[in-house]
Amino acid sequence: MREKNTTSPLKRILMNCSSQAKNYGSCVAAKVPEIEHDVCAKEFLALKNCMQNMLKKKLGGCAEKHVYKKFSSVNLRESLLS
Repeated sequence: MREKNTTSPLKRILMNCSSQAKNYGSCVAAKVPEIEHDVCAKEFLALKNCMQNMLKKKLGGCAEKHVYKKFSSVNLRESLLS
């Protein structure tokens, strides 16, 4: 019997995009407490693109619309900042 994988999909994707996540996190951390909307947009977009590409590879094209809706820029940013 196989062990059940208990790692969340978001965590597995972030592990594959660790350098982009680190760059985005470093940018945000450097701006606290004066963080403003889109202050780290370049780093965020790099992370978002990496994560979306990982999802496309893992789920295939048929899930793309669902994934985009679930992990839109706003939802993804809120998830990463919370």
